[in-house]
Amino acid sequence: MNIKSFFEIISQSWWKLKFDKTHQSAYKNVNCLKIMALVLLILLIVCAIVATVILVNKTKAIESCEGVCLGNHRVYSKDDWGGKPPVSSVPLSAPIELVIISHSATTPCDSFETCSAMVRSFQEWHFEINLTDIGYNFIIGGDAGIYVGRGWDVRNFHRQGSLGINFIGDFNFDQLNSSMIDAAKLLVKEGLKLGKLSEQYLLVGHNQTTTRLPLSPGEIAYREIKTLPFKWAMTVPI
Repeated sequence: MNIKSFFEIISQSWWKLKFDKTHQSAYKNVNCLKIMALVLLILLIVCAIVATVILVNKTKAIESCEGVCLGNHRVYSKDDWGGKPPVSSVPLSAPIELVIISHSATTPCDSFETCSAMVRSFQEWHFEINLTDIGYNFIIGGDAGIYVGRGWDVRNFHRQGSLGINFIGDFNFDQLNSSMIDAAKLLVKEGLKLGKLSEQYLLVGHNQTTTRLPLSPGEIAYREIKTLPFKWAMTVPI
């Protein structure tokens, strides 16, 4: 073997070794990318499954109404939410001409446990200020539940000849969710069906009936309700 052949062999071996190392490095990089892509895909699939389960459970919670219901909204009696009997009551004559919408000006709630606790606290507070019972006829929680206060046949603490519906939350800041709005719509519809509400009923905000609470039911609720197919009144009849 001459010197020229020797250097050719060395040169070929060096380039082959370099190519093999480069090829191996590229192969490793490709494998790493494949593994990362597979891990990412698995994470996306897991997240999609979790999101689907949560959505299905929420949908079932709304759609699988058991007990006394209006549409998909559970109607909770005083016994259900742990209310106390009234000290006294004044009958409310039908048909009712005015529906008054208010808010609790409290933190919102999103389950039967938290909403029923809020409703019990409202009743306790109203007893403390010498009212004979919880002041509202009906209360609607963020759980889309309808909580019976004084009901259809007992006068509320607003004014004679009115029906008081209270949304739990402070709707100068909180968002009024679509389920709460739907519950109010069904409640009004039920009142008409039962003959409790006048066909000529008017719906107003609490702040339209008193100067003491200018922020109830809250600007957000006020704005939302005015866009609904209620018989909204800009002025309140005397």
